[in-house]
Amino acid sequence: LAQAILAQAQCTSSPSPTPRMLQPRQTFEGQYLAFPIYLCIASIANSVFLYRSLNDLRTAATGTVSQAGSQVLVCAAIAELIWVVPCFVQCAIYVAAKNNNETGQAACDIQGFYSLTSSVGSMFVGALVSWFTLEQLVVSSERSLGSWKWAGAACLLTAVILGIIPAIPGVRDNAGYTALGAGFCYWDLTADGPAVV
Repeated sequence: LAQAILAQAQCTSSPSPTPRMLQPRQTFEGQYLAFPIYLCIASIANSVFLYRSLNDLRTAATGTVSQAGSQVLVCAAIAELIWVVPCFVQCAIYVAAKNNNETGQAACDIQGFYSLTSSVGSMFVGALVSWFTLEQLVVSSERSLGSWKWAGAACLLTAVILGIIPAIPGVRDNAGYTALGAGFCYWDLTADGPAVV
């Protein structure tokens, strides 16, 4: 009886197909190499920027403008690396696999997250660098030098939180990351909520 039930179950159940996120390209197309090459160079340049900023931070005297400036520059380097390294990896994958950055796909959500997080983080930290330059180098403010690292951390944390919002269930379906064309995904700024933000 058990064998008959097992045989019946095998006949009636169809094997569930395994979802494939990446479909390999059938032919090599050189046009997909240019952007990963550019991003590889940009990743190296941004890594050097981060290394130099960390080295400057390490060698700066404690409690100096130089130390505070290095802390702000480390935040700027991190904000840039949040985009360039994941984008390099994703674009390098797309040299051999078909680009599946379509609305609702994991690849679109991943790209949307790092793109939004990096762009917002870079804008916030860019404004912070300008403010730091004005306050510490132009006006010689009495502001506590220790506050700059916390302001930089707040810029990055705010960007990460903003990047998570479009991926939250409920938000994702109505105002999540969407394909904008040419394989690029970002927050759907045409939806009411993101338009307000």
